Amino acid sequence: LDLNGQYVSFFEELRNKLLGGGSLLYSWSRTLGGEFLGIFAYYLASPFSLIVCLFPARFITEALLLMFMLKAGACGFTMALYLRSAHPGRKVVTVAFYALSSYAVVQAHNTMWIDELIFLPLLVLGIERLIKEKKFLLYTVSLAYCAMSNFYIGYMVCIFTFLSFFYYYFAKSGNGENNLTGERLHLLRSLGRMLLFSAIGLLIAAAVICPAYVSLAFGKNE
Repeated sequence: LDLNGQYVSFFEELRNKLLGGGSLLYSWSRTLGGEFLGIFAYYLASPFSLIVCLFPARFITEALLLMFMLKAGACGFTMALYLRSAHPGRKVVTVAFYALSSYAVVQAHNTMWIDELIFLPLLVLGIERLIKEKKFLLYTVSLAYCAMSNFYIGYMVCIFTFLSFFYYYFAKSGNGENNLTGERLHLLRSLGRMLLFSAIGLLIAAAVICPAYVSLAFGKNE
């Protein structure tokens, strides 16, 4: 119902703005006019949303179908990358169970909630590399993307990230696999690095989150 009653119209408005010119801050299509940035930040911030610009206006539903299919494929692709990198030798056929999990299938119509599913394997891989090898780029970029593409699921990903850090660290602490460099006070320093690059990732995402917060503040509370 939401896809039919809301999202299609949002994607149509985004297409009109990008192809016909218009501000992402405000829209006159909202009854008597209203802010648009809050809608963009919650529903449309995914790069996959640009697919609607490749289709004529009358084929907007076909554009969304292609978007769903590409996001499902991207989920399988990133999980395959994770398995090949973190667990060599594991059969990559298992990616189908991730890409077509119950969450992915049931929430497919809430397409703005699927981007986090795409980047979750990369985020976990980034956590592992941050702990083992002090490499921070993959983790920072993945966390920033999750927070920017949808802040609602993004904050849940932040909680998952915090728990995953401790799970992986202590799960691999017995054989020293989590400290390949032999660093002293490794737990504290790894935690410090994670907090630092988490802050950097969220500061990058603030380019979308902060304006969206200000935009949404002018709502029922006001």
